[in-house]
Order: sequence, then C-alpha cells, then structure tokens
Amino acid sequence: MPLVNFKSARCALLAGLVLVGAGCTSVSSEQTRSKVNAEQARALEHHNRWEALAGRASSDPSGSAANPQNWYQSWNDALLLELQKQTLAGSPNLEAAQARVAQSRALLASAQSSGLPSLDLNNRVSRARNVLFPPGLLLNTASILLDAAWEIDIWGANAMRAQAAEQRLLARVVSAQELASAVASEVAQTHLGILACAMAVAVTKEDTRLVAASENLVRVRLQAGLAGTPELNIASRQLTEARQRELAQVEQCDLGFKALSTLSLINEARLREMYAPVLKQVVMQGLPRAQPLPVNTLPAQWIGERPDLVALALELEAAQFDIGVSDAARYPRLALTGQVGPGWLRSNSIGNSNGISWSVAPTLGLPLFDGGRRKADVNAAKARYTEAAAQYRERAAQAVREVEEAMVKLQSAQDRLGVQNELLEQTITAQRLIEQRLQVGLAAASELADGRRQTLSARQQIVVIQREALLAQLALYKALGSGWQGTSSALASFRTPQ
Repeated sequence: MPLVNFKSARCALLAGLVLVGAGCTSVSSEQTRSKVNAEQARALEHHNRWEALAGRASSDPSGSAANPQNWYQSWNDALLLELQKQTLAGSPNLEAAQARVAQSRALLASAQSSGLPSLDLNNRVSRARNVLFPPGLLLNTASILLDAAWEIDIWGANAMRAQAAEQRLLARVVSAQELASAVASEVAQTHLGILACAMAVAVTKEDTRLVAASENLVRVRLQAGLAGTPELNIASRQLTEARQRELAQVEQCDLGFKALSTLSLINEARLREMYAPVLKQVVMQGLPRAQPLPVNTLPAQWIGERPDLVALALELEAAQFDIGVSDAARYPRLALTGQVGPGWLRSNSIGNSNGISWSVAPTLGLPLFDGGRRKADVNAAKARYTEAAAQYRERAAQAVREVEEAMVKLQSAQDRLGVQNELLEQTITAQRLIEQRLQVGLAAASELADGRRQTLSARQQIVVIQREALLAQLALYKALGSGWQGTSSALASFRTPQ
C-alpha cells in the first residue's frame, strides 16, 4: 500500500487553495460600496448646510422644482430648444465621449471573457529524418488538435477585473451624459448672449440717434449765432463716441454668432435667418424668463447624485477592485489545459498508424521571487485609490462652491435689479420734468437729449442685470446637475449596447 495517496492529496490541495483564496483576496461589491460611502461622507463632513441664499422670491417653497429635468422648456424659447437639439446631434465632443463608452464596453467584454475557458484549433504537419537510430528513419506526422485552457479563478482576480471594468464603463456613460448637459448649457449661455446683445444694439442705436439730433440742433444754433464753435466740437465728439459704442456692440453680436456657429456646426448665414424674427421680438418684449431654481436639499443629500461626482465614485470603486486584482497576483495560480484530436504517422521503416490522442494537465504556478514587483503593483494600486479618493473630495468641495457662488450671484442680481428699476423710474421722472421745462422755455434741447440718454442707459443696465441673473440661474442649474435624474437613466444606457 503506498504511503501517500496522491489523488487525495491533490484534491486536498485544490480545496485548500480555494478556501484560502476566498478568504484572503476577494473584494466584494458590498465591501467596496461601503468603503466608497465612507469616502463620500468624509468629503461632505464640513458641508452640512447651504450658506448662501437663493430664490427668496421663489413660488415653490417645497423644492419640488429644485432640479427640473425640462428646465429649459420653462424659457418658452423654441429656438433655444432647436439649437440644443442640433448641437447635441452633431457635437464632436459627444461623439468622442460615445467612442470612450464603446472602448470601455469592449474592455468590459474582454475582462468578462478572461474568466472563461479558451478553445483553439491547431493543425500541425511535420517531416523529419532520423540519422541516429534507426539510420535513415523518415517520419511524416500530421495532427489536428483542439487545445483547451482554463485558469481557475481561485482568488477572484478575474471577477474583480470584470467588476472594475463594469464600474469604469458606467462612469464613462455618466460622464457622456454630463458632457451633453454641459453642451446644452453652453448653447443656452451663447444664445442668451446674442439676445442680450441685440437689445444692447437697439439701445446704442437709439442713443446714437439722440446724440445725432442734439449735434444737428447745435449746428442749427451755430448758424443762427446762438452757439459757438466749441459747443459744436463737443457735440461732434459725443456723436463720434456714440457711433463707436454702437460699432463695438455690433462687433460683440457678430462674435456671438460666430461662437454659436462653431459650437452648433450651423452655418452662420442660416443662424442669422433663424434669429431674425426672434431678435425683433426680444427687442420689443425683453429677455426670456426662466423658472426659479430653489435649493432646499442639504449638500450631503444632493451632492452624491451630481453626475460628475457619481462618475468619480464609480472610478473610486474600480480603483478598489484594482487593489484586489493586484493582490491576487501574489498568490499561486491554477490552470487546466487539455488537447484532443486525430493524428497520423507515416514512416518508411516502422509503418503507418492513425489514432486519437488526448491529454489533460493541471498547472500550478507558485510565485517565488520577483524582486518585489508584485508587492509594488499592490502598493501602486493602493496609491491610485488614495489619489482617486482625494480627487473625489476636491471635486465635492468644488461642487459645493459652484452652487454657493451661483446662489450669491443670483441673489445679488435680483437685489441689483430692484435698485436699477428704481433708478430707471427716477430717470424717467427727470426726463419728463425736462420736457415740461422745455415747453415753457426753461430748458435747452441738449438737456432733453442728455435726459433721454440717461434713461436709455438705465434701461440698458437693466438688460445687463437681467442677463446676469439668467446666467446665474444657468450656472446654478448646471451646478445642481443639469436636471440629471440619477443613475437609473445611465444604467438603462449602460445595459443597451450602442
């Protein structure tokens, strides 16, 4: 009876490897999620409430409209929605983001297949002569073999590699959706600049017209001997300055059209055709009004669902799985290989033979010495996780700052708009008094021109502040995630191959 039962020893060795591996290196999804949640809590430990105030005049105190997905529709601006649609359809940045998603999807498929057996068909034909024994032996061989190989995932490395690839794929999907929101926001910002610029051009043209009328009046008075040459020089200089302001404002509008043409990939001439009726309406009715964006949720309740932070959290989970993959490389590896297939042998001395050959071979790899390479790989993976965690904390703090700054700017614009409206009323009252004095001969026409210019300037400043308020709302909407509805929509896109 043999002293060692090799079959029993082999089974015991395999069972021991499986048990040890299951307890040593495998990183579960629950453990990873718990660790990431701890990092998220750490990132927000100093942000337990909003310091700034925004939307004090909001009509929605419940906060149900804090982050509406269709907020742009509240502008009642069909041109804006059409521009966003066309820009998103042809954006090179979005195309690149979709390509990154496709790359991550392929990497996930590769990672998932690494844990499956492989099967290859190999054909071999050889002809050889033996000059030793027996002399002159000539052998012709041929074989068709199915080669199978399977590395048993004892330590869970393949599973963790696939989980890391899955988290990175989902992060790319979320980032692509965030990029689409950023593009839509940029289109809205450029569109708003064009509308406000058109209103400013209308004001500067009216200002130029009033200054030209005043300059012409001075010329008439000069011909009548009621004014001197210095007064005409002053009036002419004011007219030149007014024309320069008008030309500079027109230049800003032209730059806005070129920027939007580059962004949307729509021909500039076509853009001007699309804007022609809209600009006339805006000059008469003013800038669009958007739905208020009250912020009533706490930072800790909101920030974890902001898309860029969701993507970073997914990258953090992937980095945690990478640590497990690197750690598993330090332990023994077990693989099974096998061959099966027909073979033929032809010889001039020993005859011919045919048959089926097969073989099965378990392979156990034991890492002994690598100069510290595997341990260094583990340390590098841990350092990458630490780096990802630090990036998450930094981005979380930046996100809170973006919301706070947007709320401060919005509230400031609302307050300044009220003050500017009062100033406009005062300039209108002063202009009316000048008109009354002019009727009884107690004021000069130049005074009336100056009063009208002050009124136009006050109205122009109101347009500027209204634009700043809308830009602050845009910034707040973007800082709140641009209406992103959480991971459910990203998961739906993630599960559907593109």
